[in-house]
Amino acid sequence: MSLKELFQSKKGGLLIFVILSLLFLFPIFTNFNNWGVHDWDQHLFYNAVPRRTILEFKQFPLWNPYYCGGNIMLANPQSAFLSPMYLLVMLFGTVQGLKLEILFHFIIGLYGMFLISKHFKLGKISSYLPPIIYIFSSWFTLRMLVGHTIYMPMAFIPYIFLFYLKGLKEIKYSFISALFLTIMILGGGTYPFYFIIIILGIYSLLVSVKKNAFKPLLILALIVVAALLLSAVKVIPVYSFMKGSDTGTEDIQYYSSNIFFDSLLGRTQEPWVMEQEFGLQHDESDEEYLVNRLMGKIPWAWHEYGAYIGIIPLLLFILSFLYYKKLWPLQVTAIVLLMLTFGKTLPLWNLLRKFPYLDNLHGPSRFIMPFIFLLAIISGFTLSKLEKRNIRYKKFNLSKLIPLLIIIFIFTDLLLVNYPIIKNMFPKEAVKINTKDYPDFIQVLSSDKYVSQYPNFLQNLGTANCYERIHLTTKVMPAFFDDGTLVEEFRGDAYYPELNKTAEQVYFSPNKLKVKVDVEEPTLLVINQNFHPGWKVKDKKVFGYNGLIATEVTEKDEMVSFYYLPGSFIVGLLISLVSLVAGWLFVKNMTRKQ
Repeated sequence: MSLKELFQSKKGGLLIFVILSLLFLFPIFTNFNNWGVHDWDQHLFYNAVPRRTILEFKQFPLWNPYYCGGNIMLANPQSAFLSPMYLLVMLFGTVQGLKLEILFHFIIGLYGMFLISKHFKLGKISSYLPPIIYIFSSWFTLRMLVGHTIYMPMAFIPYIFLFYLKGLKEIKYSFISALFLTIMILGGGTYPFYFIIIILGIYSLLVSVKKNAFKPLLILALIVVAALLLSAVKVIPVYSFMKGSDTGTEDIQYYSSNIFFDSLLGRTQEPWVMEQEFGLQHDESDEEYLVNRLMGKIPWAWHEYGAYIGIIPLLLFILSFLYYKKLWPLQVTAIVLLMLTFGKTLPLWNLLRKFPYLDNLHGPSRFIMPFIFLLAIISGFTLSKLEKRNIRYKKFNLSKLIPLLIIIFIFTDLLLVNYPIIKNMFPKEAVKINTKDYPDFIQVLSSDKYVSQYPNFLQNLGTANCYERIHLTTKVMPAFFDDGTLVEEFRGDAYYPELNKTAEQVYFSPNKLKVKVDVEEPTLLVINQNFHPGWKVKDKKVFGYNGLIATEVTEKDEMVSFYYLPGSFIVGLLISLVSLVAGWLFVKNMTRKQ
């Protein structure tokens, strides 16, 4: 195979994307053990707890005792340990594994966009443009800068969309699309899930109108139902936990035309520079600032807006409306997503939030990400049109050279804009903690919950006053403040409230606790963790006592073992296994018929 043939092949494309990703992300590996800042503390914590639960305690991560006084683990929509990508965290450690996950998601996203380019039969050179615009735009690096690992599954959007398109011709591909959607759900991709469903929803409706057929909508319904069934092991626990919660948000995001153009075209994308420009330096304890931000009076942090692509991709997108009228379903879908980024200033945002389960969407500027996904594809069409023209100057074929130079320029431009962000992505030297010498589990009150959950966890400390939007009402009484001051009201990890006596907890693990019983008459035994219906004791009823785990014990009891095993997990696991087998048989049968 010649170098030219390799460049034009799918294998060659994959090799190029590996090289480009390594070049682009090289700075994050120069200090491989460094920690990130902003929300990295929270997301390192999210990934570290299930790792310890599996490797040290040999348990399935259902419960997280290390924050909020005890909280759901699997049922948290942001949990990612069921994703195949989590294997990197398991093998290499939390910090190192997540850095490798960033690299792998870059490569996966690039290659997926390349496959879409091939599906649409873009020019052999132009096929490289959509991947470069989508993945190397600053929205991805800005999200990684602040530790928003829940956006990593954006890399799977191209595959879900691609196999949806293939499913319109051969229904068996719908199951593959559902598999990628399942991976997204299991990987904690809450917003990516909303994005692709909205993209496919709008696009399917428009294609159905264009073809005067319901098939596109039926294929979408099949994909969504199949994905929900396959991911039931997580979806049902999440639904069970969230159904009684008020997840609707009323915060209003500030947006303007200046922010829009700066986000897409401003070559300065570093948050520390842009936030100074907008006067957003503040103290996190400044309540007035926080209220004004949530009321839409001042801009949010820059990572909520930045999505640099540069002027050339934007011009290629605009030119597509002149040259590609048959692309109108893609173009209209892109315009709708663009309008959503402006939030309450346009009526579409309020309309979207009226749909079931979409009232918890906030931060409409986040829709710039799926907009760029479609812009990247559409821009590829415009460049491909140029590539397929026969433009020659003497012996030189300019129709090939010009697209190649444009792609090289765009990648170089994106690299230069993103480099300061990537260089500062992991600036914090790792805190040296000897995890072998940590004490028995203790719950503490932290003086700064935004940066303490992960280091506290490494010391076997639970952060009672947690930084978490989705959690049970915190009812526990912590033992200490993080400066070592004793909390006088603390009654023990286990105690008898009616006897005003501490009980001896002889075994601790995330999903299971053992308490030695020492009473002379029936009484209540309380565990100092938040109660949730999944907690059980063999042959006893477990209930909530002032929001804490409790059961009745008698003088006949010597040892009581509490364990967390919600019925929603068992039901979901069975549904997922049955659905996986049924899906495999369906695809096998369809392949045999064809």
